[in-house]
Formats: sequence, C-alpha cells, structure tokens
Amino acid sequence: MRAGSVLILVHSFGVAIDVRAFEALGLVIVEDAASSFGAALRGVSVGSNGFVSVLSFASTKMMTTGQGGMVLTSDDAVAKRIDARMDYDCSDRALPAGETAFNYGFTEVQASLGIVQLAAMDGFLERRAAIATAYSRAIGNGVASLPVFEDGRTWYRYILQTNSAKQIVARLQAAGIDGRNSVSHFLHDYTGDTGFENADHVRERIVSLPIYPSLSDEEVARIGSEARDAIEQSS
Repeated sequence: MRAGSVLILVHSFGVAIDVRAFEALGLVIVEDAASSFGAALRGVSVGSNGFVSVLSFASTKMMTTGQGGMVLTSDDAVAKRIDARMDYDCSDRALPAGETAFNYGFTEVQASLGIVQLAAMDGFLERRAAIATAYSRAIGNGVASLPVFEDGRTWYRYILQTNSAKQIVARLQAAGIDGRNSVSHFLHDYTGDTGFENADHVRERIVSLPIYPSLSDEEVARIGSEARDAIEQSS
C-alpha cells in the first residue's frame, strides 16, 4: 500500500457521513465509527462500507466493555493479519519479518459485558434520542445553534454551537453539570501543521452536554434548564 493511499473518515458525534461519496478518489477507506456505533445513512450502518472499520467500546461510548474495541473488515487477509497481531503468545499465527504481535485480546469478562450491552443497545439509542429531544425543547432556538435531528443519527454527544462556549461550560460546571468542550486536541495540534482554520473555529464554539442513558428524567430536566440559563447569561 503506497504512502498517502489511505483515507480515514470519521463519523463524529453520532452522525454518519456519506462514505460512498469518497470512493471515486480511489483511496483505501478506513471508517472510524468509534463515536457513532448504531448510526446509519440511507439504511446502511456505519462501518459497513470501509475496507477496514473501527469501533470503540470505551466507558463513554455507545456501548462499553470497559475498554477495548473492534476492527471490522470483509478482507480475509487483513482479518488474519490483525488476528495474528492480537496475541503475542500464539506461535501458530506467523507474522511477516519485522512485525510484532501484542496482547490486545478481550478477556472473557469484557466479552460477556459486551454481549449484555449489545442486547440492550436499542434501548440505549432510544433513551439517548429522548434526552436529546428534551434538551432541544428546554433550550429552544436562540443564540445557540442546536444539533440537527436526522434519520439514522445516534446521540453519542449533544453538541451546541455558540460564540460563548467557554463561558457556558464554566457556568455549567459551577452548577455541578459536566458540560465540556468535546474536542480537546486535533492531530495538527501535535504536528504543528497549519491551514485548519475551520476545524479550529468549530472547536472553539462547541459545548457538549451529558447524554448517557442512565440519566433520570429529573436530571435531564435540570441539565436542560441550567443549559438554557447558561446560554442566556453568556450571550
């Protein structure tokens, strides 16, 4: 595989992007569905179109096994190569010279937790969508740009866009609510590359509200009310 021949497409915050729109570029596509498991576009689930796709099962994701994740591919050779790298103690999985295996396997406990979580996934998605609806109703249209409700999207994050993001986050945290700016660092922050003004602009304007399924109706109502007040006071 030649350098620069891979395109990583990220389905961010539960919104599926159109992977097929990029196929004409002739690049190998890797889908990053870490924060959008369960989302779909035109009936096609995220992770279905890439040559390789990755999911995350970290503690804050759509479902969890505590940590870890999953790699999806329909290519047998890639699957065997990934499998060979997962367990350093399996001599029957030969790797090419110069490549090293690691200890990336799931434990049985993690797998058991994942099976239970997967069975509850539809309920998780429905609860997150209900919370998002409640937030939008509580906050209303005004100085903040609310997330768009689209068919097939999921709600890994409830993201507001506003010119007063830092002030709103500070007010929410002072009220005991874990509001955050949901993007801490981009790759270009580490590489020193420039020319990503749009990404930097959006990062400075977003506020993420808690939206995990175990929130009670009372907690959801309080978060929505505090968010509305914080937006109004910061405008």
